[in-house]
Formats: sequence, C-alpha cells, structure tokens
Amino acid sequence: MELIPWRNKNRTDLAERSLAQLRDEITGLFDRFFGGFRGFDLGRLTELAPPVEVREGEKDITVRAELPGVRAEDVRIEVTGHLLTIGGEKRAEKEEKRAGYRYSERQFGAFQRMVQLPAEVDADRVEATHQNGVLTIRLPKRPGTEARRVKVRHA
Repeated sequence: MELIPWRNKNRTDLAERSLAQLRDEITGLFDRFFGGFRGFDLGRLTELAPPVEVREGEKDITVRAELPGVRAEDVRIEVTGHLLTIGGEKRAEKEEKRAGYRYSERQFGAFQRMVQLPAEVDADRVEATHQNGVLTIRLPKRPGTEARRVKVRHA
C-alpha cells in the first residue's frame, strides 16, 4: 500500500521561496526608485486593520476595537445581518520648527475591519462609544434568535 502525501512539501517550499524572492525584488525596485523612501512598506498594509475583541453575553454582543489616534467623528459603523463593519480614516500630523529648519510629516490611511457576529442583532438599538482610543460597540441580540437544544427522537 502506498501513501500519497496530502501536500508536496518541496513544491510548497519552492512557491514560498519564489514569492519571497518576488517581494524582495519589488521592495528593492521601490527602494531604488524612491532612494530608500521609507514611507512605503508593503508590510504596513495590514497594520491599518484594528485589532478587535468580541464578547457574547446572554442578551448582547460587545465588540471593542483599538483605534489610537482616530477621532470618533472619523469612525463608520455598519451592521448587516451577522456582519459588523468598522471603518474610518486615521490622520496624524506632526510639525516641528527650530532655528534653521522646519520638519512636517503627515500620515493618512483608511481602515476597515469586518467582524462576523455570533448571533443576529437588533441594528436599530446598537450603541457605540469612543474613549481613550478604544471603540466599544454594544449590539443587543434580536429576540428569538437564541440557540436552543433540539431533542433527537428515535424513528
């Protein structure tokens, strides 16, 4: 009896090495083109999605998202069925003036995070607060959507 491997490790390693080599070449091109410009980093693309914590209670679901440096008016929240979408824009500006020079830096970036909710919620009663860089969203569960145990009968 022969065993057939589920995944060919050599082929996977080759693909991973090829992708890593391609990424390094693209990064090198950007470095040469922009003269080592450090403002563009392919790895930073995932940094804009905020980390979240989801807790399910008996009557509601609470979602907390870390949004340091984001103002409450720059946050968008949407609820559709079992999906919560948190989005917005992060803006950071820094300016420094000293004798002989002026330093100014601005960073802007849109972010979005989608969270699959464990139960259906009442979208009309969702509440959100923003304090000290933490967004807290309270989503009341829709009545009658609780899980219930079904007894299996012998046929």
